[in-house]
Amino acid sequence: MDPRIRPLVDKVWRYHQLNHPLAKSDVIVVLCSHDTVVAERGAQLFLEGWAPLLVFSGGLGAITRHLWHDPEAERFARIAVQMGVPADRILIENRSTNTGENVQFTRRLLAERGIDPESLILVQKPYASWSATCSGSASILPAGSRPRRRFPTTCGTRTSSSFARVTTVI
Repeated sequence: MDPRIRPLVDKVWRYHQLNHPLAKSDVIVVLCSHDTVVAERGAQLFLEGWAPLLVFSGGLGAITRHLWHDPEAERFARIAVQMGVPADRILIENRSTNTGENVQFTRRLLAERGIDPESLILVQKPYASWSATCSGSASILPAGSRPRRRFPTTCGTRTSSSFARVTTVI
């Protein structure tokens, strides 16, 4: 890499870091995309014991509908199983096409299974972590959940507080 570019790349990378501390949670939610490294990161976190359940959320989005025939979540789940994640510890939401639908459909999937998490780890591409956080990822958690901690979230120029514990990692 051109040495003149490196400081600029580092600056953009630091901007995308939300610096949420990783903590044991009830569920890991992976927002799928064309980047299968995100699947590997979600599986790695599960295998390290950060949460007992792994959810992959993603249908065929704007990019992947031109690349693949199978939904992102199904492809990501296969990667996780190949890495050693037991298939019975994985839930698949395979209809969403954007971050808002990821949140909406994942919340519905968990509710249909009687899963009522108080905390979650959200795994997403670095450049999409702000989008995921600002799209209401905390609303995956039920309205009545009692958070163990509050994380301030900055979206654009507004700062708000998420009353649910959502840790966004990359």
